[in-house]
Amino acid sequence: MTPPLPQTLAPLSGADSAQPDSARTGPPPQCQQARKAPRRLVCPFENCSRPFTRQCALARHLHAHREDKPRTCPIEACGKRFPYPSHLASHMACHTGARPYSCARENCCKRFANKHTLKLHGRSHSGQKPFPCTHEACSLRFSFKSNMTKHLRTHAETRPFACPQEDCGKHFAYQASLQAHLCTHTGAKPFACPHEGCPGRFHNSGSLVNHRRIHSQAKPFVCPLPDCGKAFRHKGSLIQHRVVHTGARPFLCPHDDCPRRYRAKDSLKQHLHTHTGILPFSCPQADCDKRFSQKSNLKRHLRSHSDTRPFVCPWQGCGKRWRQRTHLQIHLHSHTRPLL
Repeated sequence: MTPPLPQTLAPLSGADSAQPDSARTGPPPQCQQARKAPRRLVCPFENCSRPFTRQCALARHLHAHREDKPRTCPIEACGKRFPYPSHLASHMACHTGARPYSCARENCCKRFANKHTLKLHGRSHSGQKPFPCTHEACSLRFSFKSNMTKHLRTHAETRPFACPQEDCGKHFAYQASLQAHLCTHTGAKPFACPHEGCPGRFHNSGSLVNHRRIHSQAKPFVCPLPDCGKAFRHKGSLIQHRVVHTGARPFLCPHDDCPRRYRAKDSLKQHLHTHTGILPFSCPQADCDKRFSQKSNLKRHLRSHSDTRPFVCPWQGCGKRWRQRTHLQIHLHSHTRPLL
């Protein structure tokens, strides 16, 4: 006697019952459509509603909202916490300066701490800018949502990140700027140079990256002019160098009776010491109390305490050396003046 079929199954009828099992090669069409349609899972937290297609991705995302993050950064001055070991390992790169992922594009020497950042960097080459500014009458577009969010603060002129230290009161537009500023209160320098024998420590990861180019001799910022080709370690140095080609001196001394103009803002800042009388650069020698308004003047003065004479007479058979360039220039007249 045949056992009764379960209530959840219906007996096959007609051609279906006559069809052999070998002819049925796959699930019914309605099951195939159900498999193809991705599930839409939404984050249940208020003001988030981020969608996901996989349960494991949603579970991983929920850790961002939870307070229990068991893995702590071992750097004492940092103390950030993370839910996963991979997140902590990726974060540690900002302390060590390690950037194992390099851009494969020709003439691009940029490196990144994680694969995701490298993928986002690819938009700078493709020109893709999927995030437009939402402010009215602004047509700017951005490659990254974070850049668009930062840009919106220029329209609102908001600085939401306030320094918690008493008697400070400074506000910053970006959280990274606040974190770097807090180091000026604590004196902490959590970013150590990994180069053997180098004691350098820095307030932020950007300063560490710039410092490491001293050891690697890397100069990734190249002047685009074909007849120049000079390379620099820092982007700011390249920007200052380009003024040499244009001849522009955009930084004007604000004093009415002073017509001086400068290529760089730092040069103008040092020049202003001559008007205020401030002498911030002091001689480090114990028995010398001289002070100077500019660092270059202090550098020249230090040669008077040493035997270094870097300026050599170029005339053949002379070989005299001088501490100051001006002394060499005066000496050269003895070779060029006519004999009586």
